[in-house]
Amino acid sequence: MKTKQLKVWTGNFGKEYTDRNTQTVSGLDRDYKEELGVSATALFKGGLYSLSIASVLEVGCNIGNKLVILNSLGYGNLTGVEPQLYAIKRGEKLHPFISYKQGTVFELPFPDNQFDLVFTSDVLIHISPRYLTKALK
Repeated sequence: MKTKQLKVWTGNFGKEYTDRNTQTVSGLDRDYKEELGVSATALFKGGLYSLSIASVLEVGCNIGNKLVILNSLGYGNLTGVEPQLYAIKRGEKLHPFISYKQGTVFELPFPDNQFDLVFTSDVLIHISPRYLTKALK
């Protein structure tokens, strides 16, 4: 499924976004702290501390900054799905411990129940309301 939003994100706008938002964990933590009053690392750590998680999938991972945070917290078997090939190639160079696959929230390239944790962050806001139900299935 190729939506208007996907066309934008897989084009030049998405490339420019990736170039602007390549951050370290400390940079991401700083931004979260400024916006939300708590670091991204603290949010993940607090939300996941009691869960047994052996595999993680982030849908719409861009270069994988949030997966890097999970790696810093000791999580492994990290996979990211991203529609933008430029972001995937950049992520593979920066974070070779993450497995990247090209895909979208509408067409995940994995069988159901393959991952212990599947999440998305900062993605659903960019999906037209008429496609949200399909994105959440």
